[in-house]
Amino acid sequence: MGSSARLTSQTRRMLVLSILMLFCFYCSAQEGRKIELNSYLMQSTFRLVGDKSTTETVTGTAFIIGRQSKTIVGQNYFVLITAAHVLENMKGDQATLILRKVNKKDWSYEKVPYQIKIRQNGKPLWTRHDDKDVDVAAMYIIVPSVVEITLLPMDFLADDNDLGIIGIHPGDELMCVGYPSGMSWGSGDLPILRSGKIASHTLLPTKTTKVFLYDFEVSEGNSGSPVYMSDRLHPIPPQETEKISPVVIQVNTIVGMVLGQYFHKGVPLKLALVVHASLIKETIEKLPEQP
Repeated sequence: MGSSARLTSQTRRMLVLSILMLFCFYCSAQEGRKIELNSYLMQSTFRLVGDKSTTETVTGTAFIIGRQSKTIVGQNYFVLITAAHVLENMKGDQATLILRKVNKKDWSYEKVPYQIKIRQNGKPLWTRHDDKDVDVAAMYIIVPSVVEITLLPMDFLADDNDLGIIGIHPGDELMCVGYPSGMSWGSGDLPILRSGKIASHTLLPTKTTKVFLYDFEVSEGNSGSPVYMSDRLHPIPPQETEKISPVVIQVNTIVGMVLGQYFHKGVPLKLALVVHASLIKETIEKLPEQP
């Protein structure tokens, strides 16, 4: 195959991910703003709250991805992603997703608590990954029209090919948005952004490794938080671009999701256990074609 074919097969998706795209499948909340992946994920990540008992509540993080219909052109569905144990620990048929709306006069945010059904007559409405060790859940949701969410497509979930191309490795810095100890910021209940580095080796193949360690202190409420690369510089060799000198692209991609704190022999090590994004994608693909 020629060099242009190699570019198409090996780097096309990363080039797509590197562009700061102004996706707006359902809304135009971001008009007039400079948007990049940090902002995208902060605006599509929400606090999820449900009853644990009569006196306690369970809080986790959820983020929303857009799934494009395979049969209806232009149709995109809202898919909620979180750690499966977050939903399993919630009692009853409903939970509260703390959405937000934008005041376009001053770009301020307002909190919009929204009830979602997580069970029907006690039966889960979410789909869990086939592997019992993969703590990932996905479910379709309907978002009220007053809430404006700019959906990221599933292409932002990195698979093994994506990770291999960019040469992901220990020490790579990753970002994470979520709700540590249920904490949010501002009147719109926005998540908190933090960062850390990949703390373990042997990342590939993700189907075998399933998870990796992330140097990031986990608090209750962080489960379900998306973990991603933001503006990581990656050179493409000249032979793959048909140019004399290397081309450097900015990689913006979701690499996983926080499952919880890692314990060794019962001792917490202040490390996060992160499931690979490829397994999140597999979970979404288990959903029916239409909600």
